[in-house]
Amino acid sequence: MLGRLRLFRAMLVLAVSGWGTACAPIAVSRSAAATPEAPLALADSHIDIDDSARVDRVAPARAPSSEKPTARRQAPEVEWPIVYGRSVEDRPLVAYRLGNGLIARALIGGLHGGYEWNSTALMSRTLEYLAAQPDRIPPELTVYVIPLANPDGAAAGSDRVQGRMNTRGVDLNRNWDYRWQMTATHGTRPVFAGTGAFSEPETALLRDFILERDVEAAIFYHSAAGEVYSGADADTSHTVVLAKLVAAATGYHYAPEGVPGQITTGNAIDWLTQQGVTAIEVELSTHEALDLERNLRGVAAFLSWNLPKSIVE
Repeated sequence: MLGRLRLFRAMLVLAVSGWGTACAPIAVSRSAAATPEAPLALADSHIDIDDSARVDRVAPARAPSSEKPTARRQAPEVEWPIVYGRSVEDRPLVAYRLGNGLIARALIGGLHGGYEWNSTALMSRTLEYLAAQPDRIPPELTVYVIPLANPDGAAAGSDRVQGRMNTRGVDLNRNWDYRWQMTATHGTRPVFAGTGAFSEPETALLRDFILERDVEAAIFYHSAAGEVYSGADADTSHTVVLAKLVAAATGYHYAPEGVPGQITTGNAIDWLTQQGVTAIEVELSTHEALDLERNLRGVAAFLSWNLPKSIVE
């Protein structure tokens, strides 16, 4: 088990450091050193691997027909990083797979890059926790974990102007095709939502990853409101039920009204719920804390939750 965790740490370092490409390391351990919930120390790590090694070392995202989990139960191990695409600056977009059940769920962090670095740190700690305790994953599930959905934003720093956006200055949680408009808001502050819905590779590739693998439910982690949000369409998904469940497990406030004063357009969970995917957002309490114990309770509730077969009003 110890050897497997060491291997996992090396895998995660390789994934976020760009597989040897010239990129700035992500700012994860900068503030974490002062907290008992310190994440994996990734910020100072860089390992060079030449391109010829990638084919042997990286398991690419497979087509849906070959990716389908089998009904046969095996011990859920961390699958070698699935590189499901590249960012604008050619950094790898990386997912990890645990389990091989017929039902797929996802945990996603880092959509707002270095500005919400603690969501990436939380996902890396959660992934390590699940890898070390595979029995936490029910046999019917396949779980995908994406610690860092915006690696270019993580490389840019931790401020809300550059660290929150991708390298083209686009807020990736305003770039989905739900009431998309070019100028959206973060709170009351205007943000650029791209030249069109899914104009950015990071959002288009994440969309495809979720849909091609038939993910039925997903949690996106952000910071720092200390709340849980449901998606826009409760008629086509169980977003409200899941949001209330996770809020109860974590102790975060369930806020169906969303962020006061914010006109949220192009949001990931709003678009996904329209497609029938049960998706919610969990906002950590600050931009520094991982709230690890309470979020592990939330993950446990999410993984043990049986999604209803029909929509309940």
